Amino acid sequence: MSQSNYKLDYDDSTGKDCPKCQHSMVMLRDYLSIEVNEGYTADDDDDSFRPRSFRPLSIIVRGIAHLTNQFFKNTVAPAAAKRAGDKRRIELKETLRVFPNTLICSHCKFLIRDK
Repeated sequence: MSQSNYKLDYDDSTGKDCPKCQHSMVMLRDYLSIEVNEGYTADDDDDSFRPRSFRPLSIIVRGIAHLTNQFFKNTVAPAAAKRAGDKRRIELKETLRVFPNTLICSHCKFLIRDK
């Protein structure tokens, strides 16, 4: 029988609970060691374009509105989310440099700074 290399009893929590949401806190260095891809947004919108009337002006106006909506939803919003996420990670890395024993809540992102 071969031995597995899995650690089933691994717990990355520090034993402390978040004062805001009561979820477990993890070390900030462990949290930042995980690579994340910021900029992806949930797509819960119906992308189909259905004009409600067949007047040419209505179809043109709704078509322009639909294209504008798709541009912002698929281009501007993910770019803004990526930029905000990257900025947040840079701020967290700076916090980690100054306070090496910082804890972060993986649920609500609350920080407890500790040198």
